[in-house]
Amino acid sequence: MKIGIIGKGNVGSAIGSGLSRAGYEVKHGHRDPKEPVEDAAKWGDVVFLAVPFDNVSDAAAKLASFVDNKVVVDCDECHWRKLQSCCRMLNFGS
Repeated sequence: MKIGIIGKGNVGSAIGSGLSRAGYEVKHGHRDPKEPVEDAAKWGDVVFLAVPFDNVSDAAAKLASFVDNKVVVDCDECHWRKLQSCCRMLNFGS
């Protein structure tokens, strides 16, 4: 299974290292143009969202068109209002 991880900070790196050791293929996407968010989102069968809380909405907007019918795991501590906003962007309900 291919795992796309959006974010390469402490959380994204730890998830990527652990999943790689477990035998999963991992691809990161982040702010660096050499590893675009969109590439990791398109490539992964499952996508982990591991970005700072203040960047969740922007990241979700970038991912929305690439994650249809994929499992998206949000690794952020999220407030309810922010979660509702992200879900609307990803068409997960109203």
